[in-house]
Amino acid sequence: MVVGDGAGVPIGGTVTSATPAEITLLETTLATVRVSRRGPGRPKTRPRRLIGDKAYDSERTNAWLSQFRRLVVRHEHLLTVYLGFFHIACAMIALRQL
Repeated sequence: MVVGDGAGVPIGGTVTSATPAEITLLETTLATVRVSRRGPGRPKTRPRRLIGDKAYDSERTNAWLSQFRRLVVRHEHLLTVYLGFFHIACAMIALRQL
């Protein structure tokens, strides 16, 4: 599960097996999000607003991630290796948006 900002750039995410329900992954995925503050201080762990619409599973962020064949067709048996490729893909998407 991945969380994106308003422009679709991924800002947090978790990777698990395909069996758990999405509602159980929500808290752990939101715990990976760090929202920067204006000025000094630690980043916030809770965004001010959270919006989820009916098509949340088929919009911009997931389409960008599906461009990486290694994520779509899972060749890796280890979750840690897959997680590494997931982070690389998210970083490449964020760099493209700069």
